Amino acid sequence: MAWQITNISWGSGYNYITVAGWQNIAELIGGEVKSAQDWGMTSVSGLYDDSPQPTIDNLAVYVPDGANYGIIAFGGGGTGTYYQNNRLYFVPMETGDVAVAGEFAFGINRQATTVRVWAGDGFSIVTSLANAQYSHGGFAIDTFEDSVNGRTVLGIVGTSNMQSTSVYNGFDLEYGGGLGNAPTGGIVAQSDGRLYFEVISLPLVETSGGLVSKVLIAEHLYSRFYDYDTNDKNVLVNGIVFSELLERGIYFPTE
Repeated sequence: MAWQITNISWGSGYNYITVAGWQNIAELIGGEVKSAQDWGMTSVSGLYDDSPQPTIDNLAVYVPDGANYGIIAFGGGGTGTYYQNNRLYFVPMETGDVAVAGEFAFGINRQATTVRVWAGDGFSIVTSLANAQYSHGGFAIDTFEDSVNGRTVLGIVGTSNMQSTSVYNGFDLEYGGGLGNAPTGGIVAQSDGRLYFEVISLPLVETSGGLVSKVLIAEHLYSRFYDYDTNDKNVLVNGIVFSELLERGIYFPTE
């Protein structure tokens, strides 16, 4: 198993990934891609106020296998040095007028013509290349155990803050609903020369009215509990190699 590099293409103004661009990703990780119009949507509301706005027949919607919500990569970012990542939006796969149900602030780097893809056993990772300047965008799709509702769901994890590590959001791609990451440990100072490292199954939490309404525990993704720095790296633990998702404190098994 290894990283695979694939081409992506952008629409007018470099503010949305085209159907062809998403198709290259889908060929590696599965799922189906069509324009919003071809999915039966007549309008999509709630997208970032960016110009130019793609028309319904050009707006690409990627639907992972087993998902009831589609993913749109559009808008966000800008033309400055620091803000080159587009947004990821989640829409119910309904016909007619469709409203955005959730979003992540930082998706694929808008200057990228290629992305790196990890097609794992039961999970997938898509990011900008590791050396993309100021790019902490990307996403991971995995199955999650919903411990509150007693069911297994398909979910996505992505970046919600470009500056801060260990900040990420999730979205339930089957039943809907945005989730945030539970606080889990941090960086441990290396005062004795040893490297402290420990991960736990990645948790996502949804609250409603101040109460926890959903807790998702990832099957293949891990969150740092103890780590010795924030750098992108591979770590060998008990014979398993873990790789990090763009300095976000999210790890996944690679060997």
